[in-house]
Amino acid sequence: MSEDRLDLKHPSINLSDSGYLTPHPLMSWDISGQSPCSVIDFWNIKEDKEQLLIYAEKYGWDIDIPHILKLQYQAIILTDAYQNICWVNKGFTELTGYTDMEAMGRSPRFLQGKNTSPVATKSISKALANEKPFTKKVLNYRKNEDEYTCQLTVYPLFNKRKTITHFLALEVEVEH
Repeated sequence: MSEDRLDLKHPSINLSDSGYLTPHPLMSWDISGQSPCSVIDFWNIKEDKEQLLIYAEKYGWDIDIPHILKLQYQAIILTDAYQNICWVNKGFTELTGYTDMEAMGRSPRFLQGKNTSPVATKSISKALANEKPFTKKVLNYRKNEDEYTCQLTVYPLFNKRKTITHFLALEVEVEH
């Protein structure tokens, strides 16, 4: 079985910066199946890193992608400077139910709905305008219209001329 076909999901295994698997000590929740954090598909993390490094080279981003991807996340949304989605990872589809093709070209605001707080959306808009990384929570909606609270960690991506070309959002579902 080739490496890209192996579907390895386990919280006691980590993917190092070099792309190799490194074991972690077995924890009690590993045995009971109740991990305190969500189980992440580490092969998808490697794919995410590779794709974002391609974009980083293409657009000349001055940011450490491998360092950012060490944060916990389920979904990644990459938008252009005008906040139109230009790439999402597989975790985005798993979290929201929307495919990459359904998301492309749209603003991430399409995930918001009637119970999304206007205060939260205004706070996110202000934070984007500040051109600095930030973390915020917002109530979003899946394709099936189920609500979920999402913690966003957003990075403005600058080229070498210090112009924003994109925004990178790491998302994780959290309790209200």
